[in-house]
Amino acid sequence: MRAGTGWRSYSSAVYGAEIVALAGGREYFAGDRYQRRQFSEDTWNYELRPIIDKQLGRWYLDFNPTFDKSLHGLNAGKGWSFLRM
Repeated sequence: MRAGTGWRSYSSAVYGAEIVALAGGREYFAGDRYQRRQFSEDTWNYELRPIIDKQLGRWYLDFNPTFDKSLHGLNAGKGWSFLRM
């Protein structure tokens, strides 16, 4: 795994992200996302995703919960949402 930063564009959204690698097969992803209003209720979002993985022999386990916060749009006044991916 590697650490890095960058911008990506997927048809309806633009992401600015940073991935930081930690010891023991852990890393986290933090990023801003902009989507046009026609594709989403919320135009600006912030996402925080801890990434925990472990190789056990021939088995590979990973856990990637996502915490998402709307910064601008219909859900901006609400708290963090939790998504499993």
